[in-house]
Amino acid sequence: MRFKLAILLPLVIVGEPQRDAKRGFREKVRCIENGKFYRNPATNKELAFRKKKCAEYCLCIEGEVFPFKCSTGLTFDIRRQICDRSDKVDNCDVASEVAIAKPLLNTDEPICPSGETACGAGTCLPTELFCDGHPDRQDGSDEGWCDPAHDPNAAPPCDYANCTLPDCFCSSDGTLIPGGVLPADVPQMIVITFDDAINDENWSLYQDKLFPPNFKNPSGCPIHGTFYTSHQYTNYAMVQKLWNQGHEIAVHSITHRGPEEWWGKNATIEDWFDEMVGQANIINRFGGVDMEDIRGLRVPF
Repeated sequence: MRFKLAILLPLVIVGEPQRDAKRGFREKVRCIENGKFYRNPATNKELAFRKKKCAEYCLCIEGEVFPFKCSTGLTFDIRRQICDRSDKVDNCDVASEVAIAKPLLNTDEPICPSGETACGAGTCLPTELFCDGHPDRQDGSDEGWCDPAHDPNAAPPCDYANCTLPDCFCSSDGTLIPGGVLPADVPQMIVITFDDAINDENWSLYQDKLFPPNFKNPSGCPIHGTFYTSHQYTNYAMVQKLWNQGHEIAVHSITHRGPEEWWGKNATIEDWFDEMVGQANIINRFGGVDMEDIRGLRVPF
C-alpha cells in the first residue's frame, strides 16, 4: 500500500517594508493640519536639539501625516519653514507655529463702532492700528493677517472710472501700461542682486556664468549687479575686483545674526549702527571700496 504524506506549512504574508513604515509613522505622529510643516509633538524635549531629531519634520494633508527630513548637516526651522545650518536654527524644541487668530472683519452684525475693527477675541481696536507693524493685542490678530484680503487698511480694488492719470493709475493684473503702450514696445529692466559672502564658492558663477565680458545690455554696456556683502567667509580681494568691474557693493551686516526676528524685535539702534556701518567700514578697509560707493544695505534673511 502506498501512502501520501501531506505537510501543511503556515502562510506568512509580508507587507511592503516602506509602506508599513510610513503607516506606522502616521499612526505615531498626531496630525496638525494647518497647511504648514511641523515636528512630532511627542518628541522628547531633552532630545529635541539633537541634529537627527531637529532635521525631522512632517506635513498633514487631509488627515494623513507625511514624513520629511533635511539633508545631512541641516536642521529644520519651524518659523521660516526651511532647512538651514544648525547654528541658524534655535527652535528645535518648538513643534509647530502657534496659529494667529484672524481679525473679525465680516460679521452678520457690527461688533465695533465706526472707525474700529474687531480683533480675533472680539475686542475693538481703532482700524488705523491694524497692520501698522506694532502688535497691540496679545493674540497678535491686529498684525498677523496683513494680506490684501484681511488688512482693513488695504487699498480698495482698482476702479478704472475713478482712477485716471496724472493723479492715479492702476492695473488689476499688472498688464496695462500708461498711454496704451504695447508690452512689446516697453523696455524691460532686470535688477540683479546677491547677498551674503563673496568667495571661491560663488566666484566662478559670477565671473564665468553671470557676468562674462561678452554679456552686454542692448545698449552695448556691460551687465552689472549689486552685491550685499556680509563679513563671515568673504574674500575682500574679490570684493575689490567686483567693484573695479563696475558692480555695486552694499552692506549685509557683519554677523548675519539669527534668528530672523532679532532684527525687528530685539536689535537696538546701536546694534543696527554697529552691524551696518561697521560692515561698511570693513568693506572700505579690507576691500578698498570708497565709502561713497557703498550703496545701501539689506537686512539678513
